Amino acid sequence: MENSTESKILEIIKQSKDKIPTQDIAKLLNLERHTTSKYLEIMQSKGLIQYKNIGRTKVWFLTESPVLSIIKDGNPFRDVLNSFEEGITIMDENKSVIWANNKVGKKAYCYETYSKEHCKDCPAIQTFKTGKQYKTINTYTKNGKKVSYELTTSPIKDNNEKTVAVMEVSRRIRG
Repeated sequence: MENSTESKILEIIKQSKDKIPTQDIAKLLNLERHTTSKYLEIMQSKGLIQYKNIGRTKVWFLTESPVLSIIKDGNPFRDVLNSFEEGITIMDENKSVIWANNKVGKKAYCYETYSKEHCKDCPAIQTFKTGKQYKTINTYTKNGKKVSYELTTSPIKDNNEKTVAVMEVSRRIRG
């Protein structure tokens, strides 16, 4: 974290048993409410925290997974992911697609991009089991031709370091 005030805010929100109002955070930091609000909004734009309005009061809490916040509507990082030539898919433990870039398109399950069946050596399953990056090359038959893809998966973790989703990058191997 580049800012010690942001680190303190994260710690306050983590230690809070429930959502915490802006005013309470400001008091604990010994800062003006407006100054605290600016920090909170910056941290929200980074995907670190979220808020909910209760009446006129904003109450703050940790984002379940900061990385998953990049795929929300309106986040400019989605455009970056859509610009890649590689297919990018984010999936849950059931291999259901949460989000996919334009190269892949929306499918119900990750393997539908390549085949009608699950991958023989599914890298997403390995990543969910180990919490680590995994890479494999799988070959599929598409329209009567053999097509190979390099599949690389990386864990997407929540604030408690539990893998809550997997990002898969697929690159067709020409040859």
